[in-house]
Amino acid sequence: MQVDPFGGRAWEEVETEPLEPRTIRVSASVWRLIERDASRQGMTVSAWTCQALTREVTQTLKAN
Repeated sequence: MQVDPFGGRAWEEVETEPLEPRTIRVSASVWRLIERDASRQGMTVSAWTCQALTREVTQTLKAN
């Protein structure tokens, strides 16, 4: 499989560090929940996942 580079970001108004493509594995039912919530919020699944991971890591680091 070949990955094509993608310029820009889905959420241009937010400044972030350069992004790197990664793969995560989740169950089909969890993926559908993510897709549904991302759609409800008007976000891409990528943006939703990035936001959720950032929020979780930030909260975990603050707790420690």
